[in-house]
Amino acid sequence: MKAKIPVQISCPVMKQNKDDFINVIRWGYDNNIYVAVEPVIFASYDHTGENLSNRLSLEEIGKVFDYELTEGYAETISNFAKEKEALKDDDPICSICRYSFCISVTGEVYPCVGWQSNVIGTLDNQNLSEIWKNSDKIKCLRKIKRKDFVKCVDCKDKGYCTVCMMSNSNENQDGDAFRINELYCNVAKLKHEKLTIYRNKSSGGGKN
Repeated sequence: MKAKIPVQISCPVMKQNKDDFINVIRWGYDNNIYVAVEPVIFASYDHTGENLSNRLSLEEIGKVFDYELTEGYAETISNFAKEKEALKDDDPICSICRYSFCISVTGEVYPCVGWQSNVIGTLDNQNLSEIWKNSDKIKCLRKIKRKDFVKCVDCKDKGYCTVCMMSNSNENQDGDAFRINELYCNVAKLKHEKLTIYRNKSSGGGKN
């Protein structure tokens, strides 16, 4: 911060810190640092789901949203929702392999840090430029559009949800990146409802 480098804290919320994460938000306020809160942790990329015992229940996730709203996140959530709702059906579903990818210490290349079950190249026999330009898997990923997720196109809660192929793949034993876990649909609906109620109360009960 002294060097004028933008700083953000990403704060996943789990069973272990669900009662304390609010202190991280307040510390961020005190130090002029934005704290991005994520109440739904991703399943591990090995498809075992072993880490999901730490994931919050839907009720606990709702409490996180309540905390966020009371701590001043309503406008941020609303703005993000407007941006997502403005996206077109032909827009890319994700930025992976369009602007970046990830590389392990052993030279394997993945679409993103959480999708390590999907190896899209290896530095053993190609350089970065060759992988970026020629990988068939990368070419396929770049072609995936929002309209390819039919269930999501006309969803009234799509502004409150991030359709994530990595998350889908990790959630499903077969690695299917297109099959969405119902939990994420329920979370998007809950966030939308919570924000609507909060804004109605803030405006004295008028319509949102």
